[in-house]
Amino acid sequence: MSIRIREILDGLKGTGRRPLLKYIPKITLPSDTKGLFPNAILSALPYDQKYSLVGLITEALVLGSEPITNDSPIDELAKLGVTLDEIIKAKIKKSKTTSDYIKKIEKTREELKIKLAEFNGSPEGGGPYEILQNQELKYDCVEGHPDGICGKTVMEVKTSSKLDDDINYFMLQLCSYVALGDGSYSQAILVLPLQQTVITFDARMWPKRKYFRSLLVSKAKNLILAKPAFDIGIFMTASLLVERYGIGSHTKKAPTLLQTVQGLPPNIPYQIFLGGNQNTRLSVKDADLAAAAEYLEENNIILYIHSPYLINLSSSSADNWQENYLQRLIQYGSALGAKGVVVHTGKHTSDKYEVGVKKMRTMIEAVLPYGSPGCPLLLETPAGQGTETLQDQDEFLTFVDSFGSQNIAVCVDTCHVFANGHEPLEYVKASYNHNLLRLVHFNDSSECCGSCKDRHAMVGMGQIGLEKMSAIAKFCGENSIDMLIE
Repeated sequence: MSIRIREILDGLKGTGRRPLLKYIPKITLPSDTKGLFPNAILSALPYDQKYSLVGLITEALVLGSEPITNDSPIDELAKLGVTLDEIIKAKIKKSKTTSDYIKKIEKTREELKIKLAEFNGSPEGGGPYEILQNQELKYDCVEGHPDGICGKTVMEVKTSSKLDDDINYFMLQLCSYVALGDGSYSQAILVLPLQQTVITFDARMWPKRKYFRSLLVSKAKNLILAKPAFDIGIFMTASLLVERYGIGSHTKKAPTLLQTVQGLPPNIPYQIFLGGNQNTRLSVKDADLAAAAEYLEENNIILYIHSPYLINLSSSSADNWQENYLQRLIQYGSALGAKGVVVHTGKHTSDKYEVGVKKMRTMIEAVLPYGSPGCPLLLETPAGQGTETLQDQDEFLTFVDSFGSQNIAVCVDTCHVFANGHEPLEYVKASYNHNLLRLVHFNDSSECCGSCKDRHAMVGMGQIGLEKMSAIAKFCGENSIDMLIE
């Protein structure tokens, strides 16, 4: 079992990070630690996602190699599924805040290029450096995913308007990646586009790296041990359950779709994010999609696609980027031969509940024509967190049934419905009896029934327990319902 760096750092609130901070290298901050976000871009984005979206496009522009223009932020937003009307596009391109933002990125990119040359030499042929993204680093029980790796350099891109407040967290994250590299990286770079600078340190001259890593691993193990106790007997029984009923899992997407499906066994359901789980970057090459679809069909691979957590079916956003993104996701899923596209119920946020449900219906109606009975939209049951809609079982099933379409079906998450106060087996049976059930997320819960907390546990070791999870597996197995563990 492993735990991600951000989960470790987020789990060490307050004084918990102090021992780690003692071991990080001393750095010099830029004279101006404040940074201004591009307001024209920011104001065009959904309120609850605007900073994360600006962070994503900033990372893409800084680490990219194409020339940057005032169209570039709009192009990057489009890759994330964010579509803007022509008036807003014109406003963004005309705005001085956009021009200033572009200048900052260009200056930061040039400085980054200089720093990379110092440690890695000039790129072959004089072209751009190859910066690898979406790479996984792992040491012992700790894993992490830095923004970029180039030769012997590991880097993180951070957009912060208050660097004084954020620098300790940023440095802990960057130092953790260096430590996981176990001597593979000579240079670490913190890229700060809003401050128009990069901060570097020579990892070879960091004498306390191994102490930092040991402490990081220790903190990780403490967090793991704080989770429900491990029982080898239950684990073995649960493993037999998984094998007997062909229960699959959520799996990481490889660099290409073809590589992803080639690594999966036949006749067992698996699930992937086509892009990221916390961003809406979506780029799929036609040739890769076609090759993966052919392999999937010829080898009986069962695959589901999960939409990013940022998608809110009840969004109050003035634009329709989420609808467009979901539409593209369903189209990709259909072309791939996936068995469905999973999306969470909407959150009504500041709207009245009825308004949130109405908006969710409108968005679903807009994307349903792109689905099919073979690859439907799968509405996932809520855990009851925050302003999630359709928390009542009958309301949820009636809502899905009301579309009268085979292009929409149900994904029951056993942890979610348990957290929301329901008996998972009864919910599964009710969904099946309505002829709506397509997929079960076969998750135990570390929290009690009715807690409204989405906290998964190993099968049989949570509050649902092995007996009830076994009954769910038996029912699904007897009725040919796909199950997978997240």
